[in-house]
Amino acid sequence: MSSSVWYLGIVYSLLFFPADCLFAIVLRSFRRDHISDAPFEDTPLTGGVSLSSLSRNGLNSLMQKACYAVPVLVLLQVVGSDFFSWCFFSVPDFIGVTVLLGGCGAALFYVIRVLRLLRAVEVTRSQWVALSWFRLDATCIAATVLLVGWGNWLAAALLYLLDVYYASELLLAEKAIYAQGEGDV
Repeated sequence: MSSSVWYLGIVYSLLFFPADCLFAIVLRSFRRDHISDAPFEDTPLTGGVSLSSLSRNGLNSLMQKACYAVPVLVLLQVVGSDFFSWCFFSVPDFIGVTVLLGGCGAALFYVIRVLRLLRAVEVTRSQWVALSWFRLDATCIAATVLLVGWGNWLAAALLYLLDVYYASELLLAEKAIYAQGEGDV
């Protein structure tokens, strides 16, 4: 891997991961305004806790830890590149530079969208759903850029896993919003 590909991967990571963390925090605060966890509960057991909520809470906490682990993993891979060299595969320089430059453009667009969202005081339910799908699209693009452009298969696999989990959670939230008849399409 050439130094230009390596440095472009670092620039891309520095653009994407802080913006994604900020976007997740803002979306979480808007989620509290729009969605209660009540529609996600199944039949209650003793103490009002359901089996699916126990498994969902455990999986949710694991996924939240994995969400924080991806940027930390990338940072450790940058700092200790010799120790984490097994996490990378060789990418031809032309492909790496092309994909990473396109990824940097997409990350800049994502940063601009996050900065616009910070000015929003409130969003409607359908806007929240659209923003959540936009975040999933952006993290899927990030995983693809990390995989094809930088050759970082471990971080890309974690991001894809997170995308699948959050897409399923978003589908449940979307179903709950529209089942309550509160969707403002």
